[in-house]
Amino acid sequence: MSIKKLLIIIYLIAGLIFLSHYTFSGHAIYGDGIDYWAYLPSVYFDHDIDFSNQYKHYFEPVNNNLDNPGSALVVMKTAVTDIGKTDNVHPPGTAIVWSPAFIAADIAAVIFSLPRQGYSDIYQIFVGLWSIGVLTLGLWFNYQIVFRLIKDKNISLLSIFAIFLATPLLYYGAYDILNSHFASFSLTSVFWFVLLFLPNKPKTQILMGAIIGLATLIRLQEAMLLIPTIAFFLLKKRPLTGILNVFLTWLIFISPLFFIWEYLYGIPIPKQYIHIQSFVKRGNTLGSVFHPVYGIIRTPILLLSLVGLKKFVTNYKNTAYLMAIYFLIQFALVTLLRYWNGPAYGARAYISTLPLFAILIGYSIKVFSQKFSFKLAVAVVSFLAILNIISISSFVLFEKDVNSGLKRGLEEKTQIKVDGIIKHSTDFLKSNK
Repeated sequence: MSIKKLLIIIYLIAGLIFLSHYTFSGHAIYGDGIDYWAYLPSVYFDHDIDFSNQYKHYFEPVNNNLDNPGSALVVMKTAVTDIGKTDNVHPPGTAIVWSPAFIAADIAAVIFSLPRQGYSDIYQIFVGLWSIGVLTLGLWFNYQIVFRLIKDKNISLLSIFAIFLATPLLYYGAYDILNSHFASFSLTSVFWFVLLFLPNKPKTQILMGAIIGLATLIRLQEAMLLIPTIAFFLLKKRPLTGILNVFLTWLIFISPLFFIWEYLYGIPIPKQYIHIQSFVKRGNTLGSVFHPVYGIIRTPILLLSLVGLKKFVTNYKNTAYLMAIYFLIQFALVTLLRYWNGPAYGARAYISTLPLFAILIGYSIKVFSQKFSFKLAVAVVSFLAILNIISISSFVLFEKDVNSGLKRGLEEKTQIKVDGIIKHSTDFLKSNK
């Protein structure tokens, strides 16, 4: 099988999951997705970043598809800042990635005389399918990275199959696609490809700065990509020029944040990002690794991939160290902020480190194949993928926190629909006995 065929299959699987979920629930914007989405109608329709009307919108299937959707009297989900603005704690990067699909959806809404307000089905479905496309592109870059390091097509293909179907990427790249995780994964994948394999020239350095800048606008923690970048240049001749090119480009790309923060908070950098003690949370140091729901251990393939660590370090010591630096920085941030602890599936907090795990999985498959056989490696990876699908199903149906705060799985409206289908099916079977 070629990488093109594999990625087409992955896109179709992810698209089917997304559309099935959308059919049941009636919408796909909830949780943090509301914050990321708020930028789109605010900038595109209102031409501002006053999010008041966006946070008054009722995200409910029928209301989403009205020409004039109903609104609450006060802002929901978020708060009002000290200077009286409606707060949005998330940066605009995800909305930037979504914007081509959002504009295309608006054009389609005009052509087919559909509601033009930025919330209806056509907007959400266009953006969801576009997001899956961006994720698929990220997987292509992962394949290129693994193949260039391991130099085995079959192992590289199996590694990409595994990183999608046997890790939290399946959940965040298909079921919960209208969130930031797909973009974070794809941008960091592009970053590692550019850093490791493109010629170290000024235009490449500017490209790296732009990638890190956009990644930072998606998730502020991705600014930490600057650290392995600096370490990379310190291993080269004339490191200062490269570091400056990357840093200045990165600064230009993130500069819109300072204007947004100035508008929302009255200062270019909010105080919570200055006084670290105000948001550092105490918690289990290894919870992000070993928590049964939110930890890396939820998808065992990530821990099992450490089998390939020794071979990776032996073959590409500097690359392994650079990627390990980034992972350890993320681990420190995730632990300090307790970002891992929330109504999320598996190692959500480590989505941007999955390119490292793709390589480790590849080397683990290589070790396993040499000791046993490649066919057995395929069987093991397939088993772990099936286990992950069962695990996600359990999380979605029974473990996920819902709006009421109860751990009963699914959103309430979706739960009612599923219960109705189960009851109808049960009644049908009983009547045909």
